[in-house]
Amino acid sequence: MNMIDERTDTMHKADETAPDHTEHAGDSRPHVVMMSANTVVVDARVLKYARTVAQFGVRVTAVGLSSGRSSRDLLFQNLDVVQVAVPARYRGAGLRARLRRLGHGFAEIYRAIRPWYVTQEEYRVGLAPWQRATRAIRSVRGRTQRDHDRPAGPAPQRPAPPGALLKLSWRYRKVQRYVLAAMATPLRFTSRRRRGKDRTSSLRGNGNRLALYQRFPRLARWRDVAPEIVDQELAIGPVLDSLRPDVVHVHDVYLLGAAAQHAHRAALDGRMVKVVYDAHEYVLGLANVKPRRVAAMRALEQEYLGDTDKIITVSPQIAEVLRTDYHLRETPDVVLNATVAGDPEAEVPSVRDLAEVPEDVPLLVYGGGVVYERGVHTVVGALPQLPGVHLVVVVKRANTATVALEHLAEDLAVRDRLHFAPYVDAESVPRYFRSATVGVSPLLHAPNHDMAITNKFCEYLAAGIPIVTSDTQAQAELVRDLDLGAVHRADDADDCARALREVLDRLPELRKRIADDDKLRHRFSWAAQAEKVREIYAELMGGLPDQAWRPEATVVRQLLAPAEETP
Repeated sequence: MNMIDERTDTMHKADETAPDHTEHAGDSRPHVVMMSANTVVVDARVLKYARTVAQFGVRVTAVGLSSGRSSRDLLFQNLDVVQVAVPARYRGAGLRARLRRLGHGFAEIYRAIRPWYVTQEEYRVGLAPWQRATRAIRSVRGRTQRDHDRPAGPAPQRPAPPGALLKLSWRYRKVQRYVLAAMATPLRFTSRRRRGKDRTSSLRGNGNRLALYQRFPRLARWRDVAPEIVDQELAIGPVLDSLRPDVVHVHDVYLLGAAAQHAHRAALDGRMVKVVYDAHEYVLGLANVKPRRVAAMRALEQEYLGDTDKIITVSPQIAEVLRTDYHLRETPDVVLNATVAGDPEAEVPSVRDLAEVPEDVPLLVYGGGVVYERGVHTVVGALPQLPGVHLVVVVKRANTATVALEHLAEDLAVRDRLHFAPYVDAESVPRYFRSATVGVSPLLHAPNHDMAITNKFCEYLAAGIPIVTSDTQAQAELVRDLDLGAVHRADDADDCARALREVLDRLPELRKRIADDDKLRHRFSWAAQAEKVREIYAELMGGLPDQAWRPEATVVRQLLAPAEETP
């Protein structure tokens, strides 16, 4: 790093977070470190790489971050896992950090006294006491009317409250309703603005601010915007020095600097360490991320990209953009986010059974993260035009976006046809989805979305179900060219309903087309991607052990293996 002497990390080789590599002293196999800025065990792409490269006869260590204490666990077959705790050292130092902590206190006070609502959910919570009170008043008035109209019951009738008191209470609640409506004015303004413009208008606004930060890079220096990355580098540096890898394969941009700095320190010790950068996304196209942070991540990528020996990404479109943006000598390799084969003997639940939808009822499935930009609301909005069709959304946990989907479904009177189901292991997803009728990928337009070939796209094909996608370029072209389903205009519920009806009308034909095309399913499988990974590593390392070329070396059945089952 420019601001921190790289050699100081070598002073911390005895750090408690650094694993002891002496137990592998007699292991002459090439050593690869797979590194990502998460716990590793939650990142399916990292796990697929790690398991695959380990099957090539290479020693693999997965290094990630821990939310608690540092730990080292044997969670995979033939694979070490190191999770590194990251104390707040750099980000907690200096005047900026003190001001930031002071700002957090002011923010809490501001949220407590703020006289308006900023989210629909906050407004709904604020409205709840008013709703309870007005319903209670109506209940009292209705009880009086009912007591007047019905015969006397077994218990003595209660005396009616004074009419003047009821009128006063009702008028007070009417005034309270006007106050609540006034507090929700910013929400109504935001809602009208969102209806008047599509989401791409907001992205264009973000693009203008992003251009400003790129023009004046000192306003978005990554060490200032994301000081936690410096702490991550300080914590992981000693771990890498202790592991002494031959290759550091870094996933996403966040730890690219840590990988490059380790390679620099190794060179001073006479070791040549290769750095592989796996760009999971196009940094400038990040959706739902503030422009200043996007500019900072771009600056981080630009600072260290020249230190890489190989660049990999997730789609041909992103590969081409990276080549153009950085004037690369060669186009990055493409390894899709495809699904692994899984264990055919393992028991896997049915998403249809979990949603409790009968076999003869059309069931749409969406699997993946749920935020506004993923466009799931478009499919919910299409349900009123698709009588009898159900949608199941597979999510890790409920969040504000899933709550918003529930409210939308209630408003459209289709709540009984919207279901939620839990995640399953990555290798089980295709069989989990197999009972569904159609897979949906309704992404809104954003640079990354337009270039993405998503996990769910490959999972739907592995499950043998047709796909309805929004007109995000990369996936829309594949669906049209390969006749995999239908395409609808992004964020257009009416056109989504039209596309879904089209696929449902052609369902037997489309399912047969996918089931009969072995080459198609292989193309979007992890086995095909593993063949590319093998070629990349053979070139990078000047060859691989003989076992890498066995047919089963590219077939992954299980990503995680319990420690007690690890040989």
